[in-house]
Amino acid sequence: MLRRLGDVFGPTVNIASRLTSLGRAGDVRVDENTAAALGDNPRFQLDEQPPQDVGGYDRLRSWRLRRVDSDMPG
Repeated sequence: MLRRLGDVFGPTVNIASRLTSLGRAGDVRVDENTAAALGDNPRFQLDEQPPQDVGGYDRLRSWRLRRVDSDMPG
């Protein structure tokens, strides 16, 4: 990541930008590295989404992230 004059550039920023275009309003999408880091955390549910072609990335993999509400039954 590169910072210049208050802006940030680089692959991390590009992927984050592409992920925001994939979800619906209220969705949280994460990349492969973030999904792997959260994979064993029981507070979150990760649902892998079909890979999609987006600007600069062929078959970008993403996961929808949801918080598990421990107060809900079942």
